[in-house]
Amino acid sequence: MDRIFVLVASLLVTVGLTTAFVHAADAQAPSKPGAAGFGNVVFAGKPAPLGKDAVDWAVLTAYEYEPGLASLPDPIKALEGKAIVLRGFLLPIAEFDDIHEFCVVPNHMSCCFGMPAGINGQVQVTLRKNERGLPNTSEPIEVRGTFRAIETKDQGILLSIFRLDDATAKVVGY
Repeated sequence: MDRIFVLVASLLVTVGLTTAFVHAADAQAPSKPGAAGFGNVVFAGKPAPLGKDAVDWAVLTAYEYEPGLASLPDPIKALEGKAIVLRGFLLPIAEFDDIHEFCVVPNHMSCCFGMPAGINGQVQVTLRKNERGLPNTSEPIEVRGTFRAIETKDQGILLSIFRLDDATAKVVGY
């Protein structure tokens, strides 16, 4: 009986999330901000407006990680040290209220449910000092900060390869 409940609940969550937002299915990155798929998600069939500093998740996820960030593609190298904007979903690390350090992932199914994002599908974020923290939310967020491509390890375990430092963040909702 428990297995049937889990199966039905999983199907309802999947259907509910699918109808709540539509992910851009284009394999190619759009040419301009605000085009379907740019930044990450199309809400209710309508792309969220983004500025020229927005980065499409496809740029980051196209890189297949190699130790030492070997063969990092030029589009990612060009982001180094620049202020960028990412839209995605909150993945808390250690704080669960008034969150100041977290990961942002491209879609809801790679945060708390479903398949985890690969190392190239998550960006570690540290909010700037005195910035108000985020609530623990399942709604989309927008993060602005200084991009860094750097391996972050703890006790030899790779935690992230992309960071946003000195960031601001807000819940943008659906």
